[in-house]
Amino acid sequence: MVDASVPAPLPMDPLSVALRYAETNHGSETADQVVARAKAYALFLAGDWQKSGVVHVAVTAGGTNYSSPPVVAFTGGGGTGAEAVANLTNGIVTSVTVNKAGVYKTPPDVVFEGGGGTGAAAISVIAS
Repeated sequence: MVDASVPAPLPMDPLSVALRYAETNHGSETADQVVARAKAYALFLAGDWQKSGVVHVAVTAGGTNYSSPPVVAFTGGGGTGAEAVANLTNGIVTSVTVNKAGVYKTPPDVVFEGGGGTGAAAISVIAS
């Protein structure tokens, strides 16, 4: 016979626990915010709380002859998920706007792809 007063066990994987907490205690957030919060909680519960996201991209070389903004890609850094767009002025990459921070252990490399030009370079900065 099963004792009805004993609750069912919670899932033990960190993301499931974190998602339950994020959903129940932050109900006014959007789905993306709940998922981002859950991932942060899961990292903490898994012992990877040192990870953080890309907060800034500093352009070190603007390159030349870009006819359209190149795609900004992030590689390495022990993580994934950052999204950003390059901003052009007269065919030169002048800045990068970070739209999604992702989750990284170290600053990922920044790669510019396409856009018709060459020579753009940048470095990423993650929250500490």
